[in-house]
Amino acid sequence: MLMVGGMAVDFMRQESTRARLQSTLDRSILAAADMDQKQDPEAVVRDYFAKSGVKGYTLNVHVANGYDSRRVSAVTSGEIDSYFLKFLGIASLDAPAAGAAEESISNIEISLVLDVSGSMGETSASGKKKLDELKTAAKAFVDTIYAQTDPNRTTISIVPYSTQVNAGEELASKFSISKEQTVSACVDFTPEDYTKVALTTTEPLSRTAHFDPISGRSTKTPRRFVCRTEDSVKVMPVESNPAILKAKIDSLVADGYTSIEIGMKWGAALLEPEARPAIAALAADGVLPASVASRPLDNNAAETLKVIVVMTDGINTNQWLMADSYKSGLSQVWVNPDNGKLSYKGLLGFWVVGSGWKLQPDGGSDAVQLTYPELWATTGVKYNASKTADMMQSGSGVAWNLTYNLWTAGTWVSGLFHPGVYTMIGGSEKDARTDTICTAAKSAGIKIYSIGFEVTDDSAKVLEKCATTKSHFFRVNGLQIHDAFQSIANDIGKLRLTQ
Repeated sequence: MLMVGGMAVDFMRQESTRARLQSTLDRSILAAADMDQKQDPEAVVRDYFAKSGVKGYTLNVHVANGYDSRRVSAVTSGEIDSYFLKFLGIASLDAPAAGAAEESISNIEISLVLDVSGSMGETSASGKKKLDELKTAAKAFVDTIYAQTDPNRTTISIVPYSTQVNAGEELASKFSISKEQTVSACVDFTPEDYTKVALTTTEPLSRTAHFDPISGRSTKTPRRFVCRTEDSVKVMPVESNPAILKAKIDSLVADGYTSIEIGMKWGAALLEPEARPAIAALAADGVLPASVASRPLDNNAAETLKVIVVMTDGINTNQWLMADSYKSGLSQVWVNPDNGKLSYKGLLGFWVVGSGWKLQPDGGSDAVQLTYPELWATTGVKYNASKTADMMQSGSGVAWNLTYNLWTAGTWVSGLFHPGVYTMIGGSEKDARTDTICTAAKSAGIKIYSIGFEVTDDSAKVLEKCATTKSHFFRVNGLQIHDAFQSIANDIGKLRLTQ
């Protein structure tokens, strides 16, 4: 009877130790598997045991990290010296415990930020146009994403960018963007705007003037304007239908300069919950499916991954900003509605293009004074500069050295005329803004992949720095762009989807 009672005591001691080990192990692996846990997962488990007061145990920990999943398993055992069982030849008892915990992603939100500048129309190392290679690779990316994830919990936004990003009037109308004109819907972001990711629907945003700063003649071709107006280059926000996404990719057309930072700004903003009222409003209007009305999800939402894939074949180049005083209001130019002839008002009357000085504008009382948006939609800025030069040189008899640069830079020697119509932002400033918005996006928990498609070393440095890590940057040539998009899609698709 004494031996039986003694055995019970030893077994109770074994179970008590096992329960304590199991409790410590459960708490430690749950903490270690947390995706927000910044410390080494194995170190977290071992620290829990070290502080538990349990002694004489063995511990084996295994950590398996996916792109955005983490599984932590552990096996432990404690040896209990027997009090009574040793008389039966059993010197000790083993108290084992084991367990595993996993956290992974099931909700996925992606922004595809795609370069559609003019150089994308050039031939790549494969012998095909770069844009055609991009279309094939991006459509395959969409197919792979939806094949390997839950289609009901995965959304993709497509942000085409060149000189600017045209949000499209439907999306722009849900934000507080100024309305000097509604032909195009780009935004002139300030340097401070790149320090934050979110765009709220209530903060004032300055609409880009619809103007052509490039050509030196009368211009009516959409591709010459800072903000392109083709439907193909407008943003497609938060879409869940693969067929619609691939049709959008197929429609892309290359033209314009390169503004990576503006593409990144919109791509990041469409992943932030502050954009949800705009998306919900588009869903209510029937523009987007009702299933995406709750997107973008909160940044701290459980099992949610937010990703930007940014691609370019070049480097940041030029961007033009029109002065506010020339965005709205009446210009000093009249148009004859019957023949379209322009008349510029000067000190001596009206300089009628092609006809010289007149006391009245061409068309007389029927002539219409153009607003600035109407003027810029009709002619290029440099064309207007040249006509003003003609007028002032002819009227004064003094051959002043009026150049396009003097006009646009706002430098004028006489004090009689001081336009300063626009300013230009160059590549180095745009690189700095790219770095700023990439840093802000990563700080907000957004994962960034970058793809440099036949880029220079300087461009590669900008893209590599933008990516979450160096391994998230792909520098590719020709058909390798397909491999880059597939590698990214497969990384996302490897996530352990849990509910």
